[in-house]
Amino acid sequence: TRLVVGSADVYKRQFPLYPDPKREVFSLFADQSIPRAYLFDKEGKLVYSASGYSPEEFQQLLKAIEKALK
Repeated sequence: TRLVVGSADVYKRQFPLYPDPKREVFSLFADQSIPRAYLFDKEGKLVYSASGYSPEEFQQLLKAIEKALK
């Protein structure tokens, strides 16, 4: 697995982004709508998901990340 450096750097965020060129992970959760965000906790449980993008939704994602890291 390789880390993708991109939009997280632009927004000065400290979380990894991983490519899915064959859409293997994407196909487990969706059949359309990009971007999508999935957040899993330390035990591997899905704790947050979103499709599309809005600044408000992105802030919710960041809060969910902070909570999951505690």
